[in-house]
Amino acid sequence: MKRLYLLLLSLVSLSYFNLPLNAADQQSLLKEEGCGGDGAYERSSALVFREEVEDVSAVRKHITREGAGVFLFDADEVLFTYDVRDGGKVVRVRLYDDIELLVENIKGRDHEVYIVTYNRETVIRDALKEIGLSDTLFDGIISCEMSGDVKTAKGEKLRKFMEDSKKRYDFAVFIDNFPPFVENIEEVAREMELRLYSFIATGYLEKYYYRYVYDYLKKLQADLSESKDVGEKLTRINKSLIKYRIDINQFIETFPKLKPFKTHVKGLIWPYLVYL
Repeated sequence: MKRLYLLLLSLVSLSYFNLPLNAADQQSLLKEEGCGGDGAYERSSALVFREEVEDVSAVRKHITREGAGVFLFDADEVLFTYDVRDGGKVVRVRLYDDIELLVENIKGRDHEVYIVTYNRETVIRDALKEIGLSDTLFDGIISCEMSGDVKTAKGEKLRKFMEDSKKRYDFAVFIDNFPPFVENIEEVAREMELRLYSFIATGYLEKYYYRYVYDYLKKLQADLSESKDVGEKLTRINKSLIKYRIDINQFIETFPKLKPFKTHVKGLIWPYLVYL
């Protein structure tokens, strides 16, 4: 199901994984990276290795690599996500409890750790504070400040950061929840001839994310209840789905009790979703 979700995300964003190497080359590279040739990495090339994982703890396997490394963490849906508490209060929650220990272990091997986000830096600092993390835990925050082409902004920011800082690394590790962001960083890594180990984190889907989005959509439906313009509803709901990157079929599978609403004319929000 996770793989189906990633496929749908990539199709919607008009960005998809590159074709894999032939079997012989892929097995050779997997063996080189100590993966035993079991297919743990979804795609490999001479410089880029990608894997789908549960959460940020997966990067630990690269802590002991030789040379100067840089670990790059997305924030939203990687370090934290959102939950809805009793009374409808939305709060940020950690997706991995021992983030401090993880980062300290990475830095203890003389690697660097940065947050790379499309969001605004002030928003991320506030979010870190909310989940009990000090922003000084990281070597810095590389922020796109919600500007630039969303599909290429992270890669360009990383490139500019490395050029301006004159930093040189033997390898990089990048983890994000959104395939197009990962694809973009991979492309930049190839251009810079930087060995990259990339991860797509999907654990947030199974913990809190759908509950949060469901609550949001219910509120949106209430806001639109006075409107007679179905077109307006469709437009606003569609924007919400894009914003939260939700696949309706997987969403319904997560909340099976909502299936009747897909065909119930006056039910919540689903009559409009099926036409998107």
